[in-house]
Amino acid sequence: MKKRLIKGLIIFFSIVLILLVLFFVAIEVGENQLVKQINTSENIRVSEININLFTAKVIIKDLFFKEQVLNIQATEMSLDLPFNEILDLAFTKEKEFSKANIFLTDTHVTTGEFDIIISSLDAEIQGKVSVLNPSDAHLYSLEVVANQFTYTQRDDNFSVKGELGNLLFIGDIDMNTEVNNVASFIKVMDIANVDITTPQFIFTTGQKSSIPLLNAESSWLKNDENFKGDRIKANLSSDKKLLKGENIIIDFPLVTLGGKFSFAPTGIFSTKLKVTQLIKAIGEELNPLLGLLGYQIPKGPFTLDVDYASGERPLMIEIHPIQ
Repeated sequence: MKKRLIKGLIIFFSIVLILLVLFFVAIEVGENQLVKQINTSENIRVSEININLFTAKVIIKDLFFKEQVLNIQATEMSLDLPFNEILDLAFTKEKEFSKANIFLTDTHVTTGEFDIIISSLDAEIQGKVSVLNPSDAHLYSLEVVANQFTYTQRDDNFSVKGELGNLLFIGDIDMNTEVNNVASFIKVMDIANVDITTPQFIFTTGQKSSIPLLNAESSWLKNDENFKGDRIKANLSSDKKLLKGENIIIDFPLVTLGGKFSFAPTGIFSTKLKVTQLIKAIGEELNPLLGLLGYQIPKGPFTLDVDYASGERPLMIEIHPIQ
């Protein structure tokens, strides 16, 4: 998921670059001529472009873009740039743009790995994009509000839906950023806060049967309503070596918990969680196995503390009922 998140940010950043190029070309050739030129390309098509130089805003309707396995479709896309930076461009072509606001409606993004459908998306972006050298663009922060979205992993047909999603990313991503493992994700990220309202996880029967330690015939696992939650929230931060999660909230019929965690690729992992609700059937299935290890899941609310550092100290698990 972390690898796909970074790829999604890079794709989103690419969309912004596309809009920037269209904006500056439109200044030179005009709206109607620009539409004709764009539609001669096999990779991009639009039905209409509206530009307001006084407000530094460009609106593109019925956008279709394709580049190798990436496909982007949107009913409407708009881009707002700082007016003072547009004025500066008239005097120096070396000007770097530092921020932009982008809005999309009825957007569908597909790649070889995932598929995203979003009813509407509003984003504020900060970074640097040079008109003369767009390939050296960097994304430093991205704040997104997405309404009615569906994310699907194409390789295993696993989906996540949400009524409202908020994402704040702070770090450094450029056009050459690659994320091959958790360590590389930690190095490019400073902060990544996620808050999803009314999340829903959609699994296939085969995926449920492959979940470790669980029985696909379990009644609670068969009930799709158990995977329709009220909220998922996590505030993530990184010092380039350690990933920390604070203010964790997971609120589903299956389980309601909160707390924090830390993780490092070197083998360090710890949690401090407070589980206020856990469906009874899960405890009944896991307790026989946990009993062999000396643990039991209490019937009521409990705390779950885990501490492990490979090569430094053995695994420690503490489960205590909340009085």
